[in-house]
Amino acid sequence: MKTWQVTSEDVQVGLSKWADGLQEAFVQLEPVATVQDGFFGQIRQVTAADLTVSMVTSNGHEVRRLPSHIRRRAGDTVFMNVLSRGRSFVTQSDLQEIAPMDISIVDTRAPFAIRHDSPFQLASIALPSDWVAADLVCHHALSRSAAGRELSSIIWSLAQAFLTASPENDQFRVSLVGQIQHSLALLSQIEKTEAAPHTAVEMLQSYVRRHLDHPELRAAQLAAHFGVSVRRVHQLFEPTGHTVSEFINDTRLSRAAELLVDPDAVHRSISDVAWKVGYGDPSYFTRRFRRRFGCSPRAYRRAAQPVPIARES
Repeated sequence: MKTWQVTSEDVQVGLSKWADGLQEAFVQLEPVATVQDGFFGQIRQVTAADLTVSMVTSNGHEVRRLPSHIRRRAGDTVFMNVLSRGRSFVTQSDLQEIAPMDISIVDTRAPFAIRHDSPFQLASIALPSDWVAADLVCHHALSRSAAGRELSSIIWSLAQAFLTASPENDQFRVSLVGQIQHSLALLSQIEKTEAAPHTAVEMLQSYVRRHLDHPELRAAQLAAHFGVSVRRVHQLFEPTGHTVSEFINDTRLSRAAELLVDPDAVHRSISDVAWKVGYGDPSYFTRRFRRRFGCSPRAYRRAAQPVPIARES
């Protein structure tokens, strides 16, 4: 593992040394101060199986890829960054705010800027440009869909595993490279699919639908998962005409009704159905179901069963 570290009470002195480390570890970049209370930066990097993975930890600053840098050495590298701490603003073809566990992809063949106004940590994976689908290059915040956000957590874990694997475990790193390539393909699919949620409330609703079996599912869990406040979650649901709790309960009960009449789920007991949609208390589930559908879950299932045809004598 290679390590670059700079600590300086003088911001400009620190950034000057940091520029050398950035060029050696990545490509030529110009660091610019965004804070004036000293500088700290560290890069830990592993190269194996034709892939380079870095972990960058630093206080706030901006890095710029300038046209003059590209003229000197264009390169053919794309960086996929997963932010784990802090917030950043990435500019390349557009401006995007990047939140924790968002993914951003920047192309070193074109100018870009990445700005951090506070301490941050990110995993950076250097990729050959032909590994990345054209529709992903210069796109940012790809994990704004719920599916993309979960995939970004996987990519973050893969990067950590790549960095911490023992030096002689090349076979493991080769396996990780394959998983990262597969993740890139999935990201491209998520970006293209029409079913991917494109608004904040759709992201929240999609997450609810896929985690109905979590009894603790509520506004606080949504806020923690998406990195926003509980108040913000409630505000996002206001235009829908339903509270967060109403949406969760309605979605749970609708899914329960589907399971009760699903021919492939007839073996499930009422308690199993309740647990499957996140109700730990079957009696409470029955009361909620009766209030919504006007009958018990058992009666609902019985009413949906086909009536046997009497045979003629």
